[in-house]
Amino acid sequence: MNQGASMWKAGGEKRQQFINDALKARIKMTTEATNVRKYIDKKFEQLEKPAIFVLGDFNDGPGKDFFEKQFLFFDLISNIQGSIFEAHKFLNHALFDYPNQLRWSVFFKDFIDPDRNPNILLDHIMFTQALTNWDINVCVEPNSGFIEHQIHDEVNASLTQTQKTSDHKPVSVILSAEI
Repeated sequence: MNQGASMWKAGGEKRQQFINDALKARIKMTTEATNVRKYIDKKFEQLEKPAIFVLGDFNDGPGKDFFEKQFLFFDLISNIQGSIFEAHKFLNHALFDYPNQLRWSVFFKDFIDPDRNPNILLDHIMFTQALTNWDINVCVEPNSGFIEHQIHDEVNASLTQTQKTSDHKPVSVILSAEI
């Protein structure tokens, strides 16, 4: 996938090879997402209100929208979050109520879909309902999720490209606790 842009632009067999490789990678990611969701569902069989966080870089590569619309017909985040018809099992997103213009963690120009907004949310923090209503001694209250744009920019401002901490902005969530 490192040569993806040149393979895509070449067209023909090279583009088809890129698509095939990308689909294999997406199948692997889909399997991983399905396994995470199965784990969550199993926890709900074992505990009435499990406190679960799922977080990290859900890097789904270039052409996310293209592959989801043309080949997969679903997105990975929705599969992990679960069904709204089983709301008690649905994973909330820490950045749901974060300002839209700031709700991105990486700047990435997509060579497959150049019209796509390059500000992309790849880094996520999701959690079960048990963490929203003080069912346990910890709670994720509204407006507790953040993307640390300012600190990331300040830390990396004077660094060369090879010294920078990451191309991703850190995401965070504040947990409130009863003592």
